[in-house]
Amino acid sequence: MNILLVDDSAFMLDFLPVILEQAGYCEVSLADTGAAALNMIAAAEQKYDCFLLDIDMPKMDGITLCRRIREMEDYSTTPIIMLTQKSEIKFVEGAFAAGANDYITKPFDIKEIGNRLRVADRMKQSTFDALLVEPGELPEDGDKGVHNFALEDAVHVIKTERLVTSFSLGNYLSKLSRTQLNECQIFAVRVDNIENLYNSCNSRDFASVLSAVNTAIVEASKCPKLLVSHVGNGTFLCISVGDSLPLWPQSEVLIQEHVDNSSVAKKFADEMMITISVGKSILPSSSRNQRVMLSFDRAIQRVAARQQAKLKSVARDASRLTVVY
Repeated sequence: MNILLVDDSAFMLDFLPVILEQAGYCEVSLADTGAAALNMIAAAEQKYDCFLLDIDMPKMDGITLCRRIREMEDYSTTPIIMLTQKSEIKFVEGAFAAGANDYITKPFDIKEIGNRLRVADRMKQSTFDALLVEPGELPEDGDKGVHNFALEDAVHVIKTERLVTSFSLGNYLSKLSRTQLNECQIFAVRVDNIENLYNSCNSRDFASVLSAVNTAIVEASKCPKLLVSHVGNGTFLCISVGDSLPLWPQSEVLIQEHVDNSSVAKKFADEMMITISVGKSILPSSSRNQRVMLSFDRAIQRVAARQQAKLKSVARDASRLTVVY
């Protein structure tokens, strides 16, 4: 795996390659500034397979560099691991929001570096790339209901604000300290009629629906420390730390209003509405080993319960109308 390590510390630039070589990673290039890293990326004859970025660097910090790398077409999915002394939530959240996949704080366990790189290598070699889409690059006249992804796939619409991959969202949750967990809220949003949309839209419009719902979540929540991930079946997992979310069910009303005002909703206005359900937020599990799985499962159960409650309410209303008629 061809790795680019970016750190302004001469000690780290000497020390880390030795550690990486012991872990079996010998192809390591070094840069001591963000500008130098960008020049090396531009001049590289062979693409880099992974980036290790420090955050606290002069002129261009690691989060800005991460964002610049993600803007490059060749590196939209390349694993990026932050390696830094910064443990405050604003840096952790900012790094993941910029496109980082993992976050390691110094001082670190030497074995940890190797383990994280092996995970990054597996991610790079997986079919993960096939699930990333950009609506603008998909054909406008694509066949309706014909997609190269399944409804249950965790399709990730790139260049969408605050939207991260499910892998990165899980890593983010696992990095939160106990204090940060006490200020954390997790909730899920689901597109109610996602199956109809999947069957009625071409891939470009379907991806646009996902992007519009994500944007509606961000705009309605108004939380600067909010990260969102689409995990498949039109379901979005959301994590907010430290900022108060709108009270439920007001949040559902606000998100629906933003969806209704989106250009894609107006495009489908004559065919079908795009409706959403929002589950009540939960506090994350305190179990470090099972925190991600337990917390995400509970949030998804909450939104599923909300959907069922709405369906029952509609059925009751329809029954009453029938009786009156």
